Amino acid sequence: MDALRKSLVLLMAVMAIVCIVPLADDSSGSGDANGLLLYEVNPYGDGEGVSVKNYGSSNVDLRDYVISDAMDYTKTEGYITFEQSIVLRPGETAIICASIVEGDYFSDRAGAHAFGEDGVTKNRSFTLSDSGDDVYLFKNGTLIDAMFYGNKDAPEDCDYWTRYSVSIPKYDYVVRTGDFDTDSADDWFKVVEGGTNLPFDPDLKFDAEVTPFLFPDSGGIPIYDQLESAQESVFITMYQFGSANALALLCQLEQRGVEVTLLLEGEPMEGADSLNISGLKTLREAGGEIRLIGVSDESGGDRYSFVHAKYAIIDGDTVIVTSENWTTDNLNGSIADEVYASGNGNRGWGAVIESVEYAQYMQDVFDNDYSMEYGDVKEFDEVYPNARSTTLTYVPADDAEFRSYSTQVTPVLSLDNSYRAMEYYMANAKERIYAEQQSLGSSYMNLSESSPVYKMKLAAGEGVECKLILSSGITGIDSQLTTINAGTLVSAAKMSTPYVHNKGLICDDSVWVSSINWTDNSFNNNRETCVVIHSAEVADYYAKAFLDDFERNYTYDGFKIDTSEIKGSYPSGQEITFQVTVVPDGDYTYTWDLGDGSEPRVTDVSRIVCTPINDGTASAYVLKVTVHDNVNNIDQTVEVPYSVGTSESSDTFELPEGIEGYLYILVPLLVVIIGVIAGLLGRGKSKSKGKKSTKRRK
Repeated sequence: MDALRKSLVLLMAVMAIVCIVPLADDSSGSGDANGLLLYEVNPYGDGEGVSVKNYGSSNVDLRDYVISDAMDYTKTEGYITFEQSIVLRPGETAIICASIVEGDYFSDRAGAHAFGEDGVTKNRSFTLSDSGDDVYLFKNGTLIDAMFYGNKDAPEDCDYWTRYSVSIPKYDYVVRTGDFDTDSADDWFKVVEGGTNLPFDPDLKFDAEVTPFLFPDSGGIPIYDQLESAQESVFITMYQFGSANALALLCQLEQRGVEVTLLLEGEPMEGADSLNISGLKTLREAGGEIRLIGVSDESGGDRYSFVHAKYAIIDGDTVIVTSENWTTDNLNGSIADEVYASGNGNRGWGAVIESVEYAQYMQDVFDNDYSMEYGDVKEFDEVYPNARSTTLTYVPADDAEFRSYSTQVTPVLSLDNSYRAMEYYMANAKERIYAEQQSLGSSYMNLSESSPVYKMKLAAGEGVECKLILSSGITGIDSQLTTINAGTLVSAAKMSTPYVHNKGLICDDSVWVSSINWTDNSFNNNRETCVVIHSAEVADYYAKAFLDDFERNYTYDGFKIDTSEIKGSYPSGQEITFQVTVVPDGDYTYTWDLGDGSEPRVTDVSRIVCTPINDGTASAYVLKVTVHDNVNNIDQTVEVPYSVGTSESSDTFELPEGIEGYLYILVPLLVVIIGVIAGLLGRGKSKSKGKKSTKRRK
């Protein structure tokens, strides 16, 4: 009991200290955004700088804060102080920049303060490197917020930034999205002048009546049905528009008074032939309005690398979203009798969404991109002044029935928010993740941490059923399939017929119908459109088609090694436990090559306890685990990168940062608290002794 009393005394004393010490106004930890935080970072041009936003509920005076590009700003590099009061009310933003450049998208705004003005003081050489840097916000010496971008990586095991750094493309800047601070790149997205710059909001859901359909199964019949029913207007954004039959129908719509407006990618990779220039000229002569985007006369002047979206808005109340371009094969107008025969069109998904609210949302996106204000949009006649029209005759599509479902939908866009949305839905999946993808970009191969396949790997390690279909045309597809199938619990297949042009994703009962490839360009530089449909019935509709494709094409028959238990970094000087899981269960032998120059070790269990050789500096290694199937005499090797840092655990007690200023209060108060506790325990001890003597007398 004496040990228990001592423990109670110590525990109560520590609790008293924790309760008494005022909590620092520190938002550097993950959680709801609160108080002043970094809001925007712009490393480019004469107007470079940062902005801060007041996420709190009371006014904030910048005189209490310091902005720095070094953690220890008193000794290295430069920092910004505020010699005069700049008060931000809740929700307000202040831009702090090197200079205010007329017409600059970042600095020439209300609320901008240049160095040397309004008490904004630059100390030493505060500059933001174009290639990469770190930015810090301090309040009265306490770290409040931090962000890392470009090639600047956070120190090992730091508690104010996690994972990879933010990517800031040249001439753009990034802004914090949402109101939850994760201390990671997930909090930031690129701001493009003239872009919509809309953050991802998982709670933004529009009531809708949704009709799902498939390519090549449907022959595009639902698209023809909706166009034929148009009464007032049709607005279309498309990467490739090669279907002469669809253009003929649009000409008929113009002739009966329907307003037809097209925005097309001006420089598709496939060339002008994919746009059916003569057919577009015929539509122009019929009265249709056509503009091309991505045709800026200035190098780097385009808002998007490509406008790769594929959607149409009809009569202000209906939106069609597809993964497929409107080409001759995809819009052949006939139900495919044999889906897996060649020549019917691509494998893709589409949806008709009847919703006034969603249509208005997409109309705003269309109007923004259609604008000629930013120099990257031109009239069709200007780009193709010598185009000649052709004769177009519309052939009605076959009759077919497609079922509709009452549900809700969420808009997702590239380059605004698609990567963040993808992470969100995958991270929240509990039962299934199915993905069918045309592309897997080079930066996402080999299970890189930023890859969507890596997100699937993590989910599979948590028991989520994860299946992936990739196009057989991906470079290095066979090695990628081996990496995925052998090194994760994700089951991956390749498919060649029909050609996989899909960009579909199913996470539990939410399904993506989109144009978003799994490439860095598609997530971060293109204009892409996705609609997320929240419906078990709709998700099952696409899942059935997916599983038919998967079962037809999945061929892997080896065992799988799950490495999700292996972390990306470990502190040095400590024992590490590496563990893998092999599926299915069996008789296996494991060979562990730590990648540190030591001899490989062999175990008959799926884990090893070790201390990698480290010279005291942060080191990056590659762990190679070779699993031998003792029954079938088959080997499988997986590689997992990891790093060993310099941080070591310490048994010494250190006062929390910032507590020194309260010691003059805490010390005497602590004495009083301990005295009170001791007195209470003393009385309890006397009573306890009395009870003991009574028991002895019995």
